[in-house]
Amino acid sequence: MNECVPSSSIRVFLLLENRLLREALVRLFRKRSDLSVVGQASLADEALHPSLETDCDVLVGDCLLPDGTPSILAASEGKPHGRGCKILLVGYLLQDASASDAVSAVRAVHRGQAVCPPRLCSALFRVVAKAPREITFQNSASKPDLTLRQQQLVTLVAKGLTNKEIASHLNLSEFTVRNHIHRILKQVDAGSRSEAVETIRAHGFSIDS
Repeated sequence: MNECVPSSSIRVFLLLENRLLREALVRLFRKRSDLSVVGQASLADEALHPSLETDCDVLVGDCLLPDGTPSILAASEGKPHGRGCKILLVGYLLQDASASDAVSAVRAVHRGQAVCPPRLCSALFRVVAKAPREITFQNSASKPDLTLRQQQLVTLVAKGLTNKEIASHLNLSEFTVRNHIHRILKQVDAGSRSEAVETIRAHGFSIDS
């Protein structure tokens, strides 16, 4: 049944599998003058409330489909929403969210803000802080193990010297220089001399060009 609600109210549709949670949120939201529950349903319902197809501001959902798609998106796919409906997955509020947290989340989502509880924020910050250390470790582990001779050779390559010039400079045969360069290219997985130089520089080797 459609409700007659003030135009300034946030119109909320609840698409929740848990009936107890759904009914509790209906009672909670209806106590707030700026929130209007325009409908409720579970994903299993064959026909969703007509308000889902016409005009709601915030869709509140609680679960994911097997492919990871929020059920709330699947159920509302193709439905026209008059005022740009926004979505809130209450699972992101975590289990210890209070009633005021739920109300604040709906209001925040309606304003276009992201909802991220402190505990979830903390977990995200830990992941972000850990990432640079892992990248540094990976780079360090994959750093090419160049001999002193190979480093000398790369420095001369960076200066633009030919194999013949490098051989003369290092008192080596041109064949030996060619073999060194071939091994270096394989070590750093480079397709050209210039790419090898840049890759080796990126690993922290000092190469004067």
